[in-house]
Amino acid sequence: MACDLKQKQNQMRIAPLPENEAERLDVLHSLSILDTAPEESFDDLARLASQICGTPIALVSLVDTDRQWFKSRVGITTTETSRDIAFCSHAILQTDLFLVLDTSIDERFSDNPLVTGEPHIRFYAGTPLITSEGAAIGTLCVLDQEPRWLSVEQIESLKIITRQVVRQIEQRRDLASIAQISLDIHQVGEKLRLSQERFELAILGSSGGIWDWNMKTKEVFFSPRWKSILGYADHEIPNHLEEWTQRLHPEDGQRVQTALAAYLKREISTYDLEYRLRHKDGTYRWILSRSAALWDDQGKPYRMAGSHIDITDRKQAEEIVEKAFQKERELSELKSRFISMASHEFRTPLTSIVLYAELLKNYSHTWDKKEKDEAFQRIQDAVQTMTDLMDGVLAVGHIEEGKQAFQPKVLDLSHLIQDVIEQAKLLSQTQCNIFFDARPKNINVALDETIARQILTNLIFNAVKYSPDGGDISISCRHQGSSLTLQIQDQGIGIPKENQDNIFEPFYRAENVDYIAGTGLGLAIVKQGVYAHRGTISVESEMGQGTTFTITLPCDTESLK
Repeated sequence: MACDLKQKQNQMRIAPLPENEAERLDVLHSLSILDTAPEESFDDLARLASQICGTPIALVSLVDTDRQWFKSRVGITTTETSRDIAFCSHAILQTDLFLVLDTSIDERFSDNPLVTGEPHIRFYAGTPLITSEGAAIGTLCVLDQEPRWLSVEQIESLKIITRQVVRQIEQRRDLASIAQISLDIHQVGEKLRLSQERFELAILGSSGGIWDWNMKTKEVFFSPRWKSILGYADHEIPNHLEEWTQRLHPEDGQRVQTALAAYLKREISTYDLEYRLRHKDGTYRWILSRSAALWDDQGKPYRMAGSHIDITDRKQAEEIVEKAFQKERELSELKSRFISMASHEFRTPLTSIVLYAELLKNYSHTWDKKEKDEAFQRIQDAVQTMTDLMDGVLAVGHIEEGKQAFQPKVLDLSHLIQDVIEQAKLLSQTQCNIFFDARPKNINVALDETIARQILTNLIFNAVKYSPDGGDISISCRHQGSSLTLQIQDQGIGIPKENQDNIFEPFYRAENVDYIAGTGLGLAIVKQGVYAHRGTISVESEMGQGTTFTITLPCDTESLK
């Protein structure tokens, strides 16, 4: 077994050492983070990466001399592996994302023990943890046991979280340095002078801002980094408390002041808050503020100091996750509602088919030809209804899921509209008067012909279906620049105002059309087709007066050249 493992290691590709390996290791060891206990801040970021990328495994990996050690791990229990077989040894040689979509077909890793054995890695994506010194000390990586890929949004989120991991590592070092300095400050003589120098160096090198509030003299010190986080040079912000309070976000001010007052009264044990401060450019940055106070013998606070860390990237990543979860919840609810409606709509024609089939089976010998023909026609009508329903469901589903190919090309829209109008006249045998006006007369634009035909067919056939004989239907098309406006107006029965917000939902039918055959899918197909073109659709309608649908589509032919 040991011989087999050694042979596999010899066959796979071992990553070369970085050119700055000695300096890289010096930086890594100076951080004093190897073999430390788990920390919630790193575990949260690893879990966040796992959730965003949808992978069962996520690691904060630090590449040491001959091993990779995991500061945080999600999905595995192993704390370290040999550097020779580590994917992260390859990732730290990059400056950007290192991606392996399928290890089983990648000659660098197909016979890697981590692929052929536990944890059976098939997918790897890692971004290097590059410190402010420019040293790649490890990676934030996500792994899966099956091949996969990442979206552009997931890749960007992974990079955002990676920057937060680096900041946490450097903040950890900086806070440790500051804690040591704060202890030394209380010494006397030469130690006091040396401690003061170290304190100043720590402030200059810290990735977070430092502030110090002397409540007796009302003096406040803001470090240069504190100011630069908000986009200011050191001389642009005076050391006054108001410089902090006036920049608080209006929604956060009362909460922050309440927490500060409670902490200084010792009603709460810690002052650890997240809030927003106004940047020089007018935007707001999310800040994590951690601090501690000193009290005199009478229990009055006389000094307070702390750190000020920009966590905007982390907040943005959390917002991305929340939006993704919200979208997933909405899709789940939509799917359940869709299945419920589909079941209901299919049940009616199925019931009709079963009923007339039973009647034919049991009583056809007593029926004349006319009665049999009528029963067969009812069955055919029900089958056609189910076919229309199925076609509509598939059309909506294909567009929503992106399975319907979207292939815009330059086409003669005026000719396409005329073709659909002729079909509507022929198939419906309508007595309506259909008028078409195009400006310019010949409109050549970039659209997907199949989807455009679906949009036109559903809207024009609907206008005919819900209009009285002799009614007028007006179709106008205006093309100007890279924008196309299509309007279809009828003099039909109209749509009740209380139903207009729901008419684009699958299977939804207005309460005044129950006596007119239809599936309730036509307008859902129209809406998805318009959205596929990144356009907009609106409806105006009055009962008994008619309905107007207005569609606006971008149709830039220059982009196709």
